[in-house]
Amino acid sequence: MFGRLGTVMVCAHCAAAVASAANNIRLWEGASEHCALDQVRRWVTITWPGHYKLEALDQANLLGLGDIDHITVDLDPYAPPGPISVTVARDPNYTGGDPFQPGAKNIKDIKLRHVPDARIVDLRIVGNLGNPTEPIDLEAGDIAGECVVGTPDDPNHGHIVRDLKLGCLTGTLRCNGMQNLSVAGAGILGRGP
Repeated sequence: MFGRLGTVMVCAHCAAAVASAANNIRLWEGASEHCALDQVRRWVTITWPGHYKLEALDQANLLGLGDIDHITVDLDPYAPPGPISVTVARDPNYTGGDPFQPGAKNIKDIKLRHVPDARIVDLRIVGNLGNPTEPIDLEAGDIAGECVVGTPDDPNHGHIVRDLKLGCLTGTLRCNGMQNLSVAGAGILGRGP
């Protein structure tokens, strides 16, 4: 009886590992020693200034894109001052050189606003930004490039489903719908296709 119970427990652990391995967050440019990727919780934690380019892949998904649950900054106490910039887009080495391909399906939470000089340089996803079941606001210092949430041909996705708080908006933000947007600095806001 103990042998069967042990086999069942091992199989359950293997199934959980396979399920979590289907979604894979990949850092395709940036210092990997300063960007922790927790594949099980789908967390990205940046600990040092620099530019970090990410994508989330899931071959089980129709589009091959996975989810990122959290992107956050937890600076190392010895980190020098400097800007932190984040890109979520497909690695152009795998898209025929096209740097404008979506890099994830959904992103639930972004916390960059509390860090000086933190910005989103480019963010391209096909699903939604935010988590409708958790009351967490999205925070980013600046959207300095283009933030594209969803596609114009799919009105059921591409929504910013939580409040978005920005320190500044110097780039563009395109989505199919949003909750509330607060911007401390100037910028251009584009809505829809």
